[in-house]
Amino acid sequence: MNQHVITSPDKESTIVIDQGELISYSKFGEELIHQKGDPGWRNADTEMFPIIGPTEDNDFMVETERGDAVQDQHGLLRELAYSVVNETDHSIVYSKTYTKNTLVKNSKYPDKSTKKMVSWPYSFMFSKKFSVTDDALKIEDAFRKIDSVLKIFDFQDEYSDSKIEQLVAQREKARSEKNWKLADKLRDKLKSMGILVQDQKLKK
Repeated sequence: MNQHVITSPDKESTIVIDQGELISYSKFGEELIHQKGDPGWRNADTEMFPIIGPTEDNDFMVETERGDAVQDQHGLLRELAYSVVNETDHSIVYSKTYTKNTLVKNSKYPDKSTKKMVSWPYSFMFSKKFSVTDDALKIEDAFRKIDSVLKIFDFQDEYSDSKIEQLVAQREKARSEKNWKLADKLRDKLKSMGILVQDQKLKK
């Protein structure tokens, strides 16, 4: 994914986003945000989910209602790759989707962690929208609960969770029946709603 440059309508404000991370916000040529390499966070745009804080003292294990999960400091959200869902002249929307129990490579291993892979027992989808006006930068973050047990976030928009879950279920059924035309149609419908579906290989 290349860097994306988004400007305000009056062309006086510019943001630069690299792989979903905001790395620059300038107005009238003046940089307004923390830069990588400066003292402080290693990132300019830091994400922490599903936990915040260190886990080393507990051997990188986090207890959940579905059993223990391997998590490193500040969670695995930052380890997932973004895809662009929608882009206009003055805004862009990114999305990450995680399927429960999928092993994800831990970037802290081996220098700062003994765990090569991390995982989480719940599915979720995270969206991030950047929009620039003449006066401000607006960032909207939201979680959708793909997994019915994940109820700690509420994504407020015109699409209900039940509608999304219904479309996802219909698409999985179409894929299992090898109805690829219908599956593609449902995938496009979900994408238009801001839901990016990442397929896993079907079991034979």
